[in-house]
Amino acid sequence: MGRLKWNYFGALTIHLYGGIAGGITNVTTTVTGASGDNTAQPGDESKATKIAYQLTPIGISVGKGFGVFAEVGYGYLGIVNGGIRITF
Repeated sequence: MGRLKWNYFGALTIHLYGGIAGGITNVTTTVTGASGDNTAQPGDESKATKIAYQLTPIGISVGKGFGVFAEVGYGYLGIVNGGIRITF
């Protein structure tokens, strides 16, 4: 997904930011067991192309080359997202 990010505040190694992201995702689903749909059989496959988006009103990043981040938002990445970031 393409992402646009903006900084609200930044000092040394702490940054508060927001952002939006958008793109296209391809989803393939395969039936692996019994389902409530009488027409679907194990091994049946369905494919779909969908719009993916993420709205992140607030995120925090701590660290420079190596750091951690946490975000609150809505969309493809979920409501709460966090992790470790390594920048070269």
